Amino acid sequence: MEKVKIPVWKLIWNGKDVTEDLIPYILSVTYEDVYHGESDTIEITLENRDGRWLQSWYPEKGDTVILSIGYKDEPHLPCGEFEIDEIEFSGSRTSGDTLHLRGIAAPFKKSIREKKTVAYENATLSKIVKLIAERNGMKAFVELDSDPSFKRIDQKQKADLTFLRELAEKYNASVKVQGNNIYFVSNDKLKERKPALAIERKDIISYALRDKTHNIYKGVIITYHDPKTKKLLKYREDWTGYKAGADYLKVNERVESLEEAKLRARALRHRYDSKEKTGRITMPGNPQAMAGLVVALKGFGLMDGNWLIERTRHTISRTGGWITELEVRKTS
Repeated sequence: MEKVKIPVWKLIWNGKDVTEDLIPYILSVTYEDVYHGESDTIEITLENRDGRWLQSWYPEKGDTVILSIGYKDEPHLPCGEFEIDEIEFSGSRTSGDTLHLRGIAAPFKKSIREKKTVAYENATLSKIVKLIAERNGMKAFVELDSDPSFKRIDQKQKADLTFLRELAEKYNASVKVQGNNIYFVSNDKLKERKPALAIERKDIISYALRDKTHNIYKGVIITYHDPKTKKLLKYREDWTGYKAGADYLKVNERVESLEEAKLRARALRHRYDSKEKTGRITMPGNPQAMAGLVVALKGFGLMDGNWLIERTRHTISRTGGWITELEVRKTS
């Protein structure tokens, strides 16, 4: 007989382990892990039947919470450190009073969210990412297919986190800031990753996989000024999967080289390709399912293959146990 797994969580609140204190009150704990462009979050829902959360136990915005989840007597998934940024009290005659807390991932350095103006001169894309990491006392892990060089690129009154996201989206990459690390990875590199996990049809609770016409353009034409020849040049890239009657996407912007033009074209193509095959999967709690991993779907017919987890939502509740929800897109 297979052993029944018991889902558990652990909460460190402002440096103190409050797990045992909160067990009688917590209705659910949710951890949402996002691969690109957004901060990870947690949500905690608690009973407030005796009103203590409105009195002596009133939480404070800015409180720090460290969460880990897993199964009893098994290794836990470390979710990270979060700052409470939203507190909501609610209640009704039928459901009673509750407290809902929301926390956002606390970066290793708060400076990464502060607006600043910086000029980067004679630097490659990877060098800019590493300079931002060094400025914030963090480590950068960069994987690129192409590493264009810029005579000058400006960060004008933007937070480093925002600027990194813009660079990633402009130059065909994804960025994730987690703890003390910045991960900046080419979208083409993701396609080369081997699956870290296999998900079979028989092992899930529910799924929805979509396949749709994704390109409204048949390609892209980038017009740019060649600084060496002083001439106006064009780079054209043809796409597939477009609707009948589609035209080219025309882009006219500052580009310093053919390499940069090609990278911009790949980034624009990725924006549309990533919408072709997407889906949602709900499965029993799985600590190995994390955003940024490639998983192999099996038992889904022509939808079998490698899929990237773009978002993971883990929820442990008093009534429903542990459920893991995935948002995925096909990579191959």
